Amino acid sequence: MSEVQGQAPAEIRRTVELLVHGDLLELINENLLHPQLLQITQTGQGGLPIIEKTIERYPGIMTMPPEEQFGHVTFYELRDRTTPGDVTQVILDLWFDEQVSDLSAIFETVPSRPDYGFRLSDVHVLQEELMPHYTAKVYVTLKPSILDPQGRTVERALSHLEHDNVSGVRIGKYIELNLNGEKAEVEAQLRDITENVLSNPIMEDARWELTEA
Repeated sequence: MSEVQGQAPAEIRRTVELLVHGDLLELINENLLHPQLLQITQTGQGGLPIIEKTIERYPGIMTMPPEEQFGHVTFYELRDRTTPGDVTQVILDLWFDEQVSDLSAIFETVPSRPDYGFRLSDVHVLQEELMPHYTAKVYVTLKPSILDPQGRTVERALSHLEHDNVSGVRIGKYIELNLNGEKAEVEAQLRDITENVLSNPIMEDARWELTEA
């Protein structure tokens, strides 16, 4: 990961202005949300509503950061393993009652859409060491009524290798995630991720296990 200093792009300032004014729906209208955050928001089970609650619960009233904070931000170059290209991230401290807080806004570029610039991807307290840590294990399988051609291919391959007593092979997915936060909120977030991102409820069954790290 590399770091460079520079001035915050205009879209970051505009996003913070809308957060301060509580006009979160305008973030959608002005296309200022990261596509992943927008996707979760559109399900009605996470995304912007969670960000809104986070800001509402934070002590004090959110105010605009001083001008110099926008003039000197750090750009973190990250490697995105899920998509081609790199991701540039900016972490901006948010201000409440004219004082810097430990609540931060996370902005990221979208490798597939370089014209997007920086889009809001999250708002959270960065002092995660003070919050409970959880490990989630997610299991996704095709519904019993759905044919599994990949499973059939494996079953035939096993038969050719003289494993004739093997049948009913079904192929699925196993995903691990690390999450931080209060258990009830983490469970709700994990349920949303599992049902709306990691699986297709029409064709797949999904279950998850959550353990405190």
